[in-house]
Amino acid sequence: MNGIPKKFRMTNRGKPTEPSNFLDNIFLSLGQFFQDYSLQETPRRTIEKTVVNYTYDEYLRRAHKMLETAQKEEETLSRYVMR
Repeated sequence: MNGIPKKFRMTNRGKPTEPSNFLDNIFLSLGQFFQDYSLQETPRRTIEKTVVNYTYDEYLRRAHKMLETAQKEEETLSRYVMR
């Protein structure tokens, strides 16, 4: 996630409109795990909730950090442009 702002500045692309492929990989792997190991409903739901919550929380933490960094970079650049 940390390389996203740099990648979009370099390629001049628009904002993402779809979830990251990393999310697909996480959830496809989780689905494969459930196919490989037969679990009762309760442990399966517990694992699903844990993985989804952790993934969501980690995404939000990294996105917030990335936005803070981008904002600081913009502020720094604007100071140099105004000189």
